[in-house]
Amino acid sequence: MRKLAGILLAAALMAPVALSAQQQPGQGMGQGRGMGMGRGMNPISIAVAHKADLGLSDDVTAKLDALAKELQEKNAPIMKQMMDARAGVDFQSMTDEQRQAMREKTMPLMQKLRDNNQAARTEAEKLLTADQVKKLADIIQQEMPQRGPRPNN
Repeated sequence: MRKLAGILLAAALMAPVALSAQQQPGQGMGQGRGMGMGRGMNPISIAVAHKADLGLSDDVTAKLDALAKELQEKNAPIMKQMMDARAGVDFQSMTDEQRQAMREKTMPLMQKLRDNNQAARTEAEKLLTADQVKKLADIIQQEMPQRGPRPNN
């Protein structure tokens, strides 16, 4: 049971990295519907992708797009560190101690990504009306991969 829990945790931690690695060159984070949170977990790109649903003006969309690009640039080195840490790792053959070491190595990186995303989301929400903030929260909740309880963002 413990081994299965470790494998599931490893898979959950790998999902954002794997999905980010699949992103095609020249595509922005979260271009198009349904691709935002799965593509590097960028909540601002979700807002840009859903500009019509949110009723965003061109000015606000441009500001959000710039914020999304800034977040992508901030998160890219962290994502690279995570991918480098996991390169060639066979999670199924790892011992419990190796899994724990991997968790200890990657959890601070995951927290930094969450912190960066939350800071950018807070900045983005300053540009939105209360109704748009509520709609965006609903959209993000729908598009966010479900991997268990999340802290309120």
